[in-house]
Amino acid sequence: MTVPPFRSRRLSRGGSDLPLDTLALGIARRLGLPGIPAPRPDARPDPMPCDGKVLVVSSARAGEGKSFIVGRLARRLRAIVGATIVVVDAHARHPSVHASFRVAPDGRGLFDALAADGLVVGAMSPSVVPGVDAWPCGPGADPLALARAGAVARVLRTLRERYPLVIIDAPPLPRTGSLTTLADATLLVIDAGRTSRDAVRATLDAPHVARDRMLGVALNRVPSYACIGLDDP
Repeated sequence: MTVPPFRSRRLSRGGSDLPLDTLALGIARRLGLPGIPAPRPDARPDPMPCDGKVLVVSSARAGEGKSFIVGRLARRLRAIVGATIVVVDAHARHPSVHASFRVAPDGRGLFDALAADGLVVGAMSPSVVPGVDAWPCGPGADPLALARAGAVARVLRTLRERYPLVIIDAPPLPRTGSLTTLADATLLVIDAGRTSRDAVRATLDAPHVARDRMLGVALNRVPSYACIGLDDP
């Protein structure tokens, strides 16, 4: 498959937030999030759509720095949207949202809702990041529950009704179950110094991956260059 390209730019010596800022803006434009200027003078975007957008952030394998990117992107996308968003932990084997956003890990979470067939979705917890709620995995999370498309669809429908943007911190792409087919878009985070192109290709060839909803690949841990955003269509 052909993944939409990114543009790269050298970072400043003192460190810069420009790469992530531009990446967040590119994602917001692709998703058509509120807070993004209209592409034409006569276009009038809805300031708060009734159906929120769902962004899955995944990786080719564990340890690519995906959860770090999720935390940084959540702050920037919340500022763009101008309303409360939610980060959901779908990585049952290595949950991290509760620690990153400082919410209780033992409350009812995503996998509790999936176990209830998506019919009971509890309240999200406000995190330490203003305007960002967090929903942990929940205790006893079963990774195989992500393959239950009906339950996942019902949970995502409820989240879309509550939030303008849902960011899912997902497991590696081969283990995302039905998430990528039910979300609006998927961003793949890659450790540029560790993961080979062949490994990325093999990941993207997984049968359940919704290729038409792949936003692109964000390169992480790049010494001199950083992937800063999706090219405009």
